Amino acid sequence: MIIEMTNAVYATKLLEQLDINGVNADDLRLKAGITASEIEFPESLLQSKKYHRLVELALQQPETPYDLGFRVGEGTQLLDHGIMGYAILNSHDMHQCMQRYIRYLPLTGPVMDVSMQRQEKHMALRLTPLVGQWNINVHTLRYFTQEWLASLDMWGNLIDIGRGLFTEVKVAFAADGHENLYRRHLHCPISFNHSVTEALFPEKYLTLPFSTGNDSIGDICEAQCQRLLADLEHHQGWSAQVYQKLSRSPKIPNITKMADLLHISPRTLRRRLEQDGKTYQQLVVDFRMAMARQYLAETKLPVNEIADLIGYSNPANFYRTFRQIEQMTPQNYRSQYR
Repeated sequence: MIIEMTNAVYATKLLEQLDINGVNADDLRLKAGITASEIEFPESLLQSKKYHRLVELALQQPETPYDLGFRVGEGTQLLDHGIMGYAILNSHDMHQCMQRYIRYLPLTGPVMDVSMQRQEKHMALRLTPLVGQWNINVHTLRYFTQEWLASLDMWGNLIDIGRGLFTEVKVAFAADGHENLYRRHLHCPISFNHSVTEALFPEKYLTLPFSTGNDSIGDICEAQCQRLLADLEHHQGWSAQVYQKLSRSPKIPNITKMADLLHISPRTLRRRLEQDGKTYQQLVVDFRMAMARQYLAETKLPVNEIADLIGYSNPANFYRTFRQIEQMTPQNYRSQYR
């Protein structure tokens, strides 16, 4: 369920690169079943199957460069990953960054799984396809691997070592005569035809501080990621899609705006939520209270600031709603939790 939707910005980045390389990007978008309105806004979500279909179509075009994945990955910024990107960018150090990345990667609708393990004096990030979700062939495996390697290799800039996080890369497919192309993009030794893909960086990098780190903002973003991940696991169908949209919206949208974001009418949204046994207002309140509980438990933010963060312009309304649901005040909840 979590990977049924992905960030629409990934499709946008791909289409931009295709256009640069002379491929008819609009034609491929339509063939993949993606409308212009579905990728119009940065916070939009896209059905993962449509995005994956777009990748497959792109790789079939004769004008598509072999290193398309590298080009897309190098053009993708951390903030393009949504709330997970904000949590990573505001990490204290590389160790916290990697923990957040691996833990909250499911929020982005990935087709690959990432894990990390120690190998002597290095840390190895391992990339494996998610079994049973997509028919990953050698071409799509190459694309998603290139994109992943390029995106993470630029994280060296966050710890002031410059671009080039990895000191060695092993990939799970053949070089196809393009060894030099891989080295040109990654600037490190690379070998091919391994059983899995691994990217290594020195273990000492884990303790290097992030130049963009902000503990307060990072804690807030992580709390939102944690709550969203937990709630998505307990919601199905359209309720889950509404939750994903709420997590990416700067302000809580009304049902008309939410229906626009989901490309359906408000009436249809109401009907589909009823099938899930929910109303839109219930989901909004559930989302706000879930975030409130997380902020109260995991941060030291004043209660009035928490009320503002979750969309209550009047703190008294937040106090009243929280007490009705939790049978205690926000301050008592915080004290009891701790």
